[in-house]
Amino acid sequence: MNDEIQNTVDREQNPSTNTTNIDQIRDILFGSVQRHHEAYLAQLQRQIEQNTRDHNYALEKLQLDLQKIINDKYEIFENKVGKLEKRMQQLEDNFVSRIDDAVNDANTRSQNFAQGLRETLTNIDTQIRSELDAIRKTYEDVVMRLEIEKISNADLSAMFTG
Repeated sequence: MNDEIQNTVDREQNPSTNTTNIDQIRDILFGSVQRHHEAYLAQLQRQIEQNTRDHNYALEKLQLDLQKIINDKYEIFENKVGKLEKRMQQLEDNFVSRIDDAVNDANTRSQNFAQGLRETLTNIDTQIRSELDAIRKTYEDVVMRLEIEKISNADLSAMFTG
């Protein structure tokens, strides 16, 4: 590039080529700026490509991390749901067991009450029968005494009348 500038300076000293020299200097400077601009654009393009790769890698890693977090949370959720289902089953079994126990207890109490009532009624029946037997025996005794008295009275009457 120094040679080009020197050539340009030499040409500028020669007035006949002065217009051409200005055009050439402009072309040289424009070419230098353009090359610098193209190099800068290429560097920016490489940086964009590298940043895109880095971004894609980070995004992919983030997606994997997020998926792992979701899977972990889902596993925790499934465990909690499983524990809740187990607990609900235990509560249901416990409730059914309590109902069965209450029904069995009520049946036992009813049977005991019925048995006690049966025994009480049997005792009352036995007592009434005993009292009726005693009344019947007393009645029979009274009837027999009256018969004996009647016979005695008849005998006495026959003796006095007779």
